[in-house]
Amino acid sequence: MAAAAAAVENTKIPVNVGVVVDLDAPSGKTYLSCIKMALQDFYASHAHFNTRLVLHTRNSNQTVVGAAAAALDLIKNVEVQAILGPETSMQASFVVNLGDEAHVPIVSFSASVPL
Repeated sequence: MAAAAAAVENTKIPVNVGVVVDLDAPSGKTYLSCIKMALQDFYASHAHFNTRLVLHTRNSNQTVVGAAAAALDLIKNVEVQAILGPETSMQASFVVNLGDEAHVPIVSFSASVPL
């Protein structure tokens, strides 16, 4: 019985999170690197957390259409629970509308206008 309780306690619950960035630009690579480092640091000091964010990265290809296509793929095929990015305000404005329709929160750190 104790072994079963320990197994349940150690079970990690994956939380799928999308990341939409321009993987061809230095800023996109840095953005993704920072997210990964933050997750590693967080789980290193909070190992008792049972949820684990699982990142699913898509390339925006520096376009609004690319960002929208990436977000749609993450929403429909991966069924992410949130999306980080995209990097520009124009991309974010369009992706936020997709997220609203699908009830998926979009967190964009680079948007320069209120959405």
